[in-house]
Amino acid sequence: MKHRYILIPIFTILAIGSTKGQIVIGTDKEPEKFCIVEVESKKGGIRLPRIPDTNKNNMITTHSLTSNPESAGLVIYNSTNNIIEFWDGNRWVALSNKISGANGLTDTNGKELWLGGKLDDNTTVQMNNNELKIQHNPAAKFIINDTMVVVNNKIVDIRVAREFMVNDTVISIKGKYVDMRPAILSINNNTFSMNESGRTRMTGTFQYTDGTQDQGHLLTANNKGDAYWGALRPLGTVKSTSINNNKGFASSTVQVSDGMLELPAGQWLIFAKFNSNMNASLTGMYHWILLSSKTPSQSSYTTISRAGANPEKKTAGTGIKSYATPFILHYVNIKEKTQYIIQAGTSNAGNSATVSETWIGNSYFYALRIDIPTD
Repeated sequence: MKHRYILIPIFTILAIGSTKGQIVIGTDKEPEKFCIVEVESKKGGIRLPRIPDTNKNNMITTHSLTSNPESAGLVIYNSTNNIIEFWDGNRWVALSNKISGANGLTDTNGKELWLGGKLDDNTTVQMNNNELKIQHNPAAKFIINDTMVVVNNKIVDIRVAREFMVNDTVISIKGKYVDMRPAILSINNNTFSMNESGRTRMTGTFQYTDGTQDQGHLLTANNKGDAYWGALRPLGTVKSTSINNNKGFASSTVQVSDGMLELPAGQWLIFAKFNSNMNASLTGMYHWILLSSKTPSQSSYTTISRAGANPEKKTAGTGIKSYATPFILHYVNIKEKTQYIIQAGTSNAGNSATVSETWIGNSYFYALRIDIPTD
């Protein structure tokens, strides 16, 4: 009978709670709207299941916690570590109080740990084949002072007197003076010098930066021996435009280039060719190509080079059709910016026109810089 008197009130509470969807334990007040289970007490608390660390971890596989999305939110008391933990669906997470900083970490506000503090014990950073970098901008400082360091089982000695030695003066730094032996490599007051008494080798990557480095630049020097990064010489710069197809021309010259080709001062090779068709007798006929130029001080173009090509018969039959492919290669050494155009003409008015005939090669108009510029 004793068990009946105990169980009946519990079943009554559960029955009432199930009708409302909410339960209040410890008082008969109405539950808050935001609570499913509400506990009221001023004398005791809720005692969570006390589970040792080993059993806690076994629950992951025994109850398939990871594969069951409903497991997230499970709460226990870890009796091994004396902490409360909850399962977030993938792992156990400890609910801890304030974290204190130690061994190089400093607790600043009870919520964050900052790097910067004394080491309380021997400390090893296992890089595990990963790269460890210490980077800073020019305004920052990286200082090792009055400390003994071991690098690759060799003593690195750093003194307050700003003297730095590695392996019996192979490298030594004192003040602004850097000395490397046995090849005698020294830096003193921003002056770098090398006195080779044997051989000086550099393995890996050598990097020299002075603000002029760029993709494709080469390390070179002026007549004083000062090194700098210069452009690959000659530059091999190519400037180009196109030929206008379906451009008719006769005995008078007609511009057939699309716009003009503008070149800066320097030495250039100019290449140009156009393809043409015509309906006229081949006898005594030829086509010509003209290269004309104009400087900023000139008001009109002046022909500087001319080449001709005799038409060749294309097809037999009524209405003789022929083609010609005059081309020109011209060298210029200009002292100022100059514009160039291509013109076409014939020895008579035989209905000639520029055409796109890839079977005899595409038309073109471009220039290749071949000098070694000083810029």
